[in-house]
Amino acid sequence: MRDKEERKKNICPPENLLSEAAGLKEQGAEFLLLEARRETEDKIVLDYTFDLNGIMIVLSSHTEQQGINSLYSMFPGADYPEREAAGLFKIKFLGNPNLTSGKIPESGEGEKKSR
Repeated sequence: MRDKEERKKNICPPENLLSEAAGLKEQGAEFLLLEARRETEDKIVLDYTFDLNGIMIVLSSHTEQQGINSLYSMFPGADYPEREAAGLFKIKFLGNPNLTSGKIPESGEGEKKSR
């Protein structure tokens, strides 16, 4: 066990997110998690964390117009975190086919009815 885990954070403009993630994938990186936080009224910061041979790599990007390219096609594990962030922050993850409206069903709506 390591005493201190190495962690590198890279600021990544939204337009470069896919190419940066593709580069990590080519090197064998694995997607670990997505953290989203509102920085200003219009700006949401997205930190994607990857494991690259024991080194934690964070691609920090943002969206100001509520839309950003999805990493789902390269990293299927990004699906649920993107759907969760989409629901909480109303972000459009472009290219993720599994996004819903983000609407929380009314009580009983969508539940199977017992006979």
